[in-house]
Amino acid sequence: ETMREMMEAVVLYGGGDARIQGYRVGGKSGTSQKLDSADEKARIASFVAVAPIDDPQFVSGVLGRTPQLDDAGGSLSAPVCAEVLEQTLVYKGVPRAVEPETDTDPAQTAADLPPTVQL
Repeated sequence: ETMREMMEAVVLYGGGDARIQGYRVGGKSGTSQKLDSADEKARIASFVAVAPIDDPQFVSGVLGRTPQLDDAGGSLSAPVCAEVLEQTLVYKGVPRAVEPETDTDPAQTAADLPPTVQL
């Protein structure tokens, strides 16, 4: 449960832009250096997302092997994960929830996270 809350916080407040309207999504980004490249700036950008976060049924992972990368995995791979998950959730008939208006400012919502989770 704690891990799911932390993964959802990545999507809501961190660098993982994998939000899907009507679904709660969790994820984890990754950015690493390509060790098999002569270019020291070569990177691999990755993101893994799960949905729905309260009862995970589907997972999507994207690994982008790019020659040069200035952005992190969450900003490049997360939207692709979200698109795959959204199409899968719709195809499988998982209903969208009606989402109330929420403030996405982490300072306002950090109190809702378990005390061990730091943003």
